Amino acid sequence: MSRSLPRPSRLPNAREAATATAAALALALVLGLFVKVADLLAERHAGLLDNTVFDEAVEHRGPLLTAFMEAVSTAAEIPLLATAALVALTFAWRTRSWRPVIVTAVAAALLLARRARSRTGATTWGITALALSALVAASRVYLGVHWATDVTAGLALGAAAALAFITIDLGYGLWARRHGTPPQAAATHP
Repeated sequence: MSRSLPRPSRLPNAREAATATAAALALALVLGLFVKVADLLAERHAGLLDNTVFDEAVEHRGPLLTAFMEAVSTAAEIPLLATAALVALTFAWRTRSWRPVIVTAVAAALLLARRARSRTGATTWGITALALSALVAASRVYLGVHWATDVTAGLALGAAAALAFITIDLGYGLWARRHGTPPQAAATHP
């Protein structure tokens, strides 16, 4: 008598598996960037890069661009954080879970992209989040509030945290489907 292995109730979606793998690879890349910046700082070579970028920013300052960068920098502090908190609380209320609030601490775009009705919508949210992050980072360097290496390290660390949450979220969804647990039911447990 032949003995066969039990089949999983549901096989993972290949696209989700590929996305989780891509997120994990991107996580490794941004952690590598963070390590490289840390190495520059440890070897005391960051000053050359920071001073060069700062000098370029000062050379290209103008009243209109400075006013725009100040507005971006200010908007990134209170209004952007308040908006992210409101989005997180809305999704937490709808899903009856604190998970969206936790994830929003590093990745508001993840919530919006995962709830988008199309791949184009999800991509738009992701690109918008990246563009806004880059703009805020550029405004901080332009205004002389932070050094370029500090901003780069912060972006890399923030991206690493967001990608870690994305990878965990996608991986958990794949695991839950493979083991017969509906992701929605599993997601409601903290």
